[in-house]
Amino acid sequence: MIILEAKIYLDAETTIQINRKNCISISANLSDRSDIIKPSYGIISNTGNIEFKDVDGRILNYANERLLIDNLNCEIFLRNTLNDANSKVASMVTKQWNYDNNNRIASVSLKDHLEEWQSIHIDGFSYDPRQPNKILRNKSLADLYIWLQDKTPSKYSMLAFDELNEETQNILNGTILQYPLLKSASLWRQWTKICEVCGLYIYADENARTVCNYT
Repeated sequence: MIILEAKIYLDAETTIQINRKNCISISANLSDRSDIIKPSYGIISNTGNIEFKDVDGRILNYANERLLIDNLNCEIFLRNTLNDANSKVASMVTKQWNYDNNNRIASVSLKDHLEEWQSIHIDGFSYDPRQPNKILRNKSLADLYIWLQDKTPSKYSMLAFDELNEETQNILNGTILQYPLLKSASLWRQWTKICEVCGLYIYADENARTVCNYT
């Protein structure tokens, strides 16, 4: 039997295990695009939800100690009960906790880190006819990808250009900006511009690395 399990990290030494003993439900929207039929290029921020029983009262204690907070790391696994093998399918963070005192049931909604991009401002750059190659050497989307990846905080583990698959690299290299300029906007909007021009998808993989693919 294949089942979903989860692990939430309160700190380096304390974790909450959600498995067959206490799990009520684990749901996760794990996708690299918002629509698998129609084109829907851009950034996909995945979400999830976990509901579980507080079988020994520990979760209530954590709640009273104010340890159940936002942005705790959470990993979701597929476990094969026949051979006890685990396969990680998602890395997310906690968003909002709830606790039902009457039934001793805890629940928490999940999100990935990409939602935070909407609150990060990135200054753009103007087109300089005297030095059109000043910022983007080859005036390509590949140059813009490298420029923006450098502006993206390292905590998001955005794939470097050399780590992209060959097809994605070719699309970016082959897309030329005749008059390179970029208006200031959120980090989310800046990456969305590249996605929409080149038909790319950006999403967080199971190891919380931020992937960019052409499909």
